[in-house]
Amino acid sequence: MDAGIATRPLRAAEMPAESLLDELAAAPAAHIVGHANPAAFGQLYQGLWYEAGRKPLLLTYPEIASMSSRSELVVLSACGTRASDQQRYGAAARLAEAWIAAGTRHVVAASNPLSDAAAPIWTRRFYSSLWRDGDAAAAARDARALLRASPHFRHPKFWAGIEYYAAILAARKPDADIVSSPNFKGEEMP
Repeated sequence: MDAGIATRPLRAAEMPAESLLDELAAAPAAHIVGHANPAAFGQLYQGLWYEAGRKPLLLTYPEIASMSSRSELVVLSACGTRASDQQRYGAAARLAEAWIAAGTRHVVAASNPLSDAAAPIWTRRFYSSLWRDGDAAAAARDARALLRASPHFRHPKFWAGIEYYAAILAARKPDADIVSSPNFKGEEMP
C-alpha cells in the first residue's frame, strides 16, 4: 500500500482450517473477499465460505462471534449476503454483528450483491480515503459517493448496500473501550 502499511494475503486454501480463525483474530485489519450464506439459512449456517485443502468449509456466525478478534477493521466483500427482499439489510448486519461481538471495532459489509466492476473502484477509493484521513465511516461514505457520481454506477444497487458498522453496538463487551479508541492514523478519538 502507498501508506507504507504492510499487507499479507491470507489464502485460506493454503492453510489448515483450524489456523484460519487464529490468523483472522490476530490480524490488525482484514479485507475478506468471497461468498456468504444469507441470514435466511439461520444463524448456525450463516457465514463466509472458504476452501481449505480442496474442501469447501463455512466460517459460521457462531465461530466468528466467539473468537477474540484484535482487528480494528474488517471489510466484508462477500456476495450472497442478501437473504431476500424482505431481509435485504439483515444478512450484512448480522455478519457485521458477529465480527463486532468478536471484538472488531469497525466493520464494512455489503448487503447487496457486489458488482465485479464497481467493487474494485469502491475498494481503491475506500482505502485511499482511509489511509489519508483515518476514518472508516467517512471512507465508506466517500467511496459510495464516488460510485454515485459515476454514470456507470449511479444506480443504488451499486453503492447503497455497502454499510459501515461501529463497535458501539458491542457496548456489552466489558473490555471494549468505545470512547477513546485510536483512529486508523494512530491518533486518539474524542
